[in-house]
Amino acid sequence: MNNSPSQITPDCLEVIFKYLKYDRSSLFSCLLVNRLWCRLVVHLIWRDPFFNMNSNKEPLFGIVQSYISCLPDTSKQNIIDEIINTDEKDEKDEKTFQQLQQQLQRQPLFNYIKYLQVFNSENFDIAFNEWHKKYNNLYTNTHISKLLIDFIFKECPNLTKLRFYVWDKWGIPLSKMNFDLLFNRENGKNVLINLKEFRFIFYAKTKSDELENSFKIALNLFNNMEKKSNKIQFMEINFRGQLPSKKIDQSIGNLIKAQKNLKSCKFIEYWDPKDPSIYKVY
Repeated sequence: MNNSPSQITPDCLEVIFKYLKYDRSSLFSCLLVNRLWCRLVVHLIWRDPFFNMNSNKEPLFGIVQSYISCLPDTSKQNIIDEIINTDEKDEKDEKTFQQLQQQLQRQPLFNYIKYLQVFNSENFDIAFNEWHKKYNNLYTNTHISKLLIDFIFKECPNLTKLRFYVWDKWGIPLSKMNFDLLFNRENGKNVLINLKEFRFIFYAKTKSDELENSFKIALNLFNNMEKKSNKIQFMEINFRGQLPSKKIDQSIGNLIKAQKNLKSCKFIEYWDPKDPSIYKVY
């Protein structure tokens, strides 16, 4: 009896692979079996590419590099131009720059962005920093990370989980995230129509102009989500340190009211227990 992989029907393989969706090591091995297995497995890996990254950071460089390979040629050229204009590159930097140029010239095997369903800003930032270590001293990483986030927000077709972690002077600031790319698609597609989980954790120690701008961005985010997402089941919103204005309170209340299937809603160090507005929403 021939038990080669080709004898198993694609439908059966898909069922088997779903049981492996949290076993990344096995899924990466399956990618290498043959073209059919690769085609059936690739979406399971790239739906949440940074899942459980703390256990093994080795694949993070390749994941970010694969996303960069999907960028338009104009964006890739912008990266090269930025590095060329960087002052004081030594011989080691020149060699690293040549390696980066070669990477940018490679074409992706798949359009990996189209499989993305889970975006976690903190995990993305950790992964990007792993990638950036290899090309250290060539440029500041904020421009390219923003390029990637803009591309993800513009091209991802369907998000089911959205998690933002914004820490004071660490991670990706809200000002680097163009949420309009999520909400205002040229084709009118609603990327967040199937959103099931939303987490927004914001921490700031002191008041500043940047803080006020972040609050405005958050307000716009919540207002747009109220209109685009009504299937959220799990929600967590925390503002720590500096608390936002009543306008944001109201916008979050409206977002909660818009939900049809909400099962869990979590707030920590946010609403004043003396203020009954949030309880009215519940």
